Amino acid sequence: MKRSFTIVATLAVLLGAGEARAQFRGFWLDIGEFHNIYSEGGANQECFVDCGASPGYEYPAILDGSGHGWARAFWIGVKDWTDERGERFPHYVARIGPREPGIEFTSPVDTRIISRYEDTEVFVDGALTFQKLAVVDEVDPDLPADRMLINQFNVDVGVTVTRKIYAYVNQFHDDYHLIMRIKS
Repeated sequence: MKRSFTIVATLAVLLGAGEARAQFRGFWLDIGEFHNIYSEGGANQECFVDCGASPGYEYPAILDGSGHGWARAFWIGVKDWTDERGERFPHYVARIGPREPGIEFTSPVDTRIISRYEDTEVFVDGALTFQKLAVVDEVDPDLPADRMLINQFNVDVGVTVTRKIYAYVNQFHDDYHLIMRIKS
């Protein structure tokens, strides 16, 4: 009995010894000429790409391998901050990316894709033409853009961030995304 417990405990330590990585989901804004993936955690750290996700910033997105993004960061610094354990910091930075997974600093609250129109799937010879996961959660015909990703996450310093990212299909306005951040 004691021997089997020792083996199980040793395996648990060895298997759990790897570096912890944030497991934030990615959401595609994949309309128009420019496509990008946005992490629900607030920024795409390098592991997001290393772990098999596309680098994003795809332009022109119809070309395979057109991604130009790598990593982004989101940092919020505060002075004279005390954490939930009572530890006091004269200076503290809550962060995610580019090399910081951010799992201990940020937590997703809500991420949704809203579209002005129902999503369409295009097939060629029975195969789906674009295979990016971009599930429309809501249709709003009064949306000021053709598609919007709304992402809300909390930062451990007591800040809630809401990102609204707008994309268009208009031939003169389909090669960029507008990003608005609101902190409260």
